Amino acid sequence: MPYPKPQWQQNFSASNQDSVRDLPDVSLLAGNGLYKALWAVCEPNDCAGGTQWTITGVGGTSASAPAFAGILALVNQKIGASTRLGQANWVLYRLAQSAPSAFHQVTSGNNSVYCQSGSPDCNANKFLSGFNVGSGYNLATGLGSVDASNLVNNWSSIALASTTTTLKLDQTNLVHGTPVNITATISPSASTGNVAIVNDSGSQPFGVSSNTGMTVTLNGGTATGSFDEFPGGKYNVSATYGGDGSHAGSTSQPVAVTVSPENSILHLLVYSLNAQGQANNASGQTWPLGTFISMNAQPVGMSQSSNPNPVTNATGTVGIYDSYNGGQQQGNGQVVLDSSGNAEWNNQLLQAGTHAIAAYYSGDQSYNPALPPR
Repeated sequence: MPYPKPQWQQNFSASNQDSVRDLPDVSLLAGNGLYKALWAVCEPNDCAGGTQWTITGVGGTSASAPAFAGILALVNQKIGASTRLGQANWVLYRLAQSAPSAFHQVTSGNNSVYCQSGSPDCNANKFLSGFNVGSGYNLATGLGSVDASNLVNNWSSIALASTTTTLKLDQTNLVHGTPVNITATISPSASTGNVAIVNDSGSQPFGVSSNTGMTVTLNGGTATGSFDEFPGGKYNVSATYGGDGSHAGSTSQPVAVTVSPENSILHLLVYSLNAQGQANNASGQTWPLGTFISMNAQPVGMSQSSNPNPVTNATGTVGIYDSYNGGQQQGNGQVVLDSSGNAEWNNQLLQAGTHAIAAYYSGDQSYNPALPPR
């Protein structure tokens, strides 16, 4: 499902010929050596001087994205660290009209790529169809490549009214999974767009690295919503407004919250895999010796227990154990939960006999420890 076209891109041909978000916005060096183009950097032992010295060339989005972030850092340094840039595209697209020297338009070529003859969508000239470049905005290079100096020096020419963002939560001491009513207010009230509710939980000891939050939409300068996925722990929550075509972005003062862990349940499923890789529920069944058995454990919060598609963001470890013929449990140790909150243990060497599979979840800052349901 494509994103709807944002307001700042609606008046630019050829982007105005559709109703969806078009890419790119600007162009940097993404070819990674294509046509002998690359970023020249000095890694350790490079650029050492003398008659024999080397440089390292890099490219691609992994180089272009941080390079543009560096350019925006220069903008921030120029206009003052206390001034928040917000959504940069509000300024970039307006600069393309009022200060076009901030970009170098690319007017020759296209972004077609070579393909192997006979491969899908490969044309007779052995190139896939692509977009042609052209003056103004185009779907191959966006607004063009960036003239860093002109971009930095002209950024402040786009006048945006300053804003103030405030945040209110109806509760700040709660159990994980409890809904929190959120109110974000932007002054002046003519400000439009969305407000992001973010937190710094990743900075706390054992905190989650992802910045779990939500986005609320402004209506008359106020945005409201309810959110029940604040992670466990003690941290700060803030409202961040990205600005619009007339108003600059701003961030609220942080609100301190304490979220204690909720009780959890552990879903344990045991599958067998046949020669075709098809999974079958192995519970209570008899299988030939050597059958591939997959044991999967996934903890969820009690607040999600009736949800057919529960949030599965638990972290930590799960111990999965096998009690063979009623004897002592033997396990694989602790399995670290993956990004989908699932722990998996596969075994093709189970001995002949009766096996009772059990699991135990260690818990984390959002979820208390749990045994599998009986």
